[in-house]
Amino acid sequence: MRTMYDFPLPLGADWEELFVHFFSLDDVKRKPDQAWYDQVTVLLDKIGRENYLAITTNWLFEKTQMLARNAKKLENYWVRDRMDDIRLNQNPEWVKTVLAGAPLYRGQNPLTIERGNYYFYTLGGRIIRGTIFTNRILQDEKLFDIIDLLLRVSPELYKDILDIYEAKGIEFAVPRLTALRDAIKHKTYKKAIDTAIAKYGGKNNKGGAEMIKERFVPDMGFNQQHQLIVEDGNYAMGIDLMQADVGEIVLMENGGIVAKVPSAVKKNLTAQFKSHKLKHKEIKSHYALQKNRLEEIYRNKREWIYEVWAPYYIAHAVTGALGKNLIWEFSNGKMATSAIFRGDGFVDSQGQKVSWVSDKGTVVKLWHPVTAPASEVEGWRRFCMQHQVKQPFRQAFREVYRANASDEKHADHFEGHVVRENQYNALCKTRGWSCGDYSHQDSSIRLPAFDLAVEFEISDQWSESYSSSGGCLQVTGKVKFREGKQQVRSAKVNPVAFSEVMRDLDMIVTVSGIGYGYTPVEAVMDKVRAYCDASAKRDLSPIGIIRRDILQLLMPQTAISERCSIDGQYLYVRGELASYKIHIGTADVWNAATAGWIHVEPKMLEQTARHFLPDEGDLMLTVILSKANLLAEDHLIPNGYLLSRIKETWK
Repeated sequence: MRTMYDFPLPLGADWEELFVHFFSLDDVKRKPDQAWYDQVTVLLDKIGRENYLAITTNWLFEKTQMLARNAKKLENYWVRDRMDDIRLNQNPEWVKTVLAGAPLYRGQNPLTIERGNYYFYTLGGRIIRGTIFTNRILQDEKLFDIIDLLLRVSPELYKDILDIYEAKGIEFAVPRLTALRDAIKHKTYKKAIDTAIAKYGGKNNKGGAEMIKERFVPDMGFNQQHQLIVEDGNYAMGIDLMQADVGEIVLMENGGIVAKVPSAVKKNLTAQFKSHKLKHKEIKSHYALQKNRLEEIYRNKREWIYEVWAPYYIAHAVTGALGKNLIWEFSNGKMATSAIFRGDGFVDSQGQKVSWVSDKGTVVKLWHPVTAPASEVEGWRRFCMQHQVKQPFRQAFREVYRANASDEKHADHFEGHVVRENQYNALCKTRGWSCGDYSHQDSSIRLPAFDLAVEFEISDQWSESYSSSGGCLQVTGKVKFREGKQQVRSAKVNPVAFSEVMRDLDMIVTVSGIGYGYTPVEAVMDKVRAYCDASAKRDLSPIGIIRRDILQLLMPQTAISERCSIDGQYLYVRGELASYKIHIGTADVWNAATAGWIHVEPKMLEQTARHFLPDEGDLMLTVILSKANLLAEDHLIPNGYLLSRIKETWK
């Protein structure tokens, strides 16, 4: 069979004429008109739609994978060799192969020319675009899935793909675009997709993209009890979002989770649930997407009237499970309270029923501890621990940063940190921050709902050496706030916006800093080693303080409580061979008597006891608890290397 740009092109004039139509898309801004679609429809019918799809879907999937590999290769080349090396060698051989010709450079991105991504001006790129547009006619589910994957790899095609989704309808388009928006890291394309989603609401849509997203959340087959189950008499198997993690497939008897059911029943249930199990990965991904969307409410400054809010965040088969485990703020005239859904209604932090929240005109907002009195925050934390409320993200125990408490305190935490460039950039993108470019601009984020822009100074290359994880070391600077074009003091910033921004920076700096995890940096100058040592003794940031608060509530419930105590920034653990101190900020371990550092490998923690945690927002808390369990019974540790390290610290 003949091929054209790896496309297995069958013989026949109809295929050739179809490709002529594909090649006519010689400008990425040019969309097919109705005449183009009419002619392609005739050609597809002549070729045979099933025949066309059988060849096309496999080819497009392989091409999408190729684009992903080459984009990653180009990114690695660009990051590693920087601008000077690019100028010395503007046409690496593999770039010529990928782009089927010498690319025309514009600015700093070797993949673009003045009118967009160079690849999509080549004949191979036009075949891809033509194939995409045929699905406006075919409406094939498999081809839609591949197109979704292509958009993740090449988000610059978003206009083409939005055009195809528009023909499919709002109920199809919005969930897919929401998922794609979450997967894409580039802020420009995220914003473009949000704009497209918002347009589905028409001219009167004042809630923007977020209002449309919440209206079209698919139920994924879950029932009104937030279960996806199959049944056999009193027994059931499936996913119960209120009683277990979305990743668990559980067995149930009379509505409660059990460890075992009769073997014949289990066999029958397993056979029934097989079709749902095939979609389990998709369900987990969708659930995580909705969880992230709800947490973004803090940045979007959303509020609702109760009767508009309840169908989406209490009654909905999927998002209702998330909403019922969150604390909400209700107000109606002179009445105001915070409450959570329990049983068949709402209760306050003392467990008392609140009946008026469903009254007409009640305004609902997502509760944030920064705007609540300390007594209310403490009440909710005790409520969540007492009733074992597993929140979808950290809320009751959310770290709080107040600008009017001590501005200098926060500056001390975030200024002057040495961070790993690659890890810092990745964390910035994850949290929606720009990480600057090769002109070394500051990191920044915009919160339009608050008319706020935030800049975080990040230096040029701090050292000529590389950190052990790859990438240069950089040093952080000051945090600046702007409303419009005017720089403002942090005390003038909205409390929720300020707290969320500082929480982001705390996480980014803590995790990417070279002092995190006690990293010895042999190749870097002495002051880096001093920084590592200082980080291990630094006072706890708000993230560490919240972690300590949770530990103080959790430790009395553990089997090792008599062997543990908390003092300052350390959790002290008394083992049989030695006594230890675990830093609550970094999870580093030392011999409490000799101050000798002890490395505990992550794989040693896999079999340690698990504890109830009030949310999924802090992996480090799990690590600290696992290390405490391991070291409290240090005489039972089978790992010879760890035992030798412990004995070395006796000296």
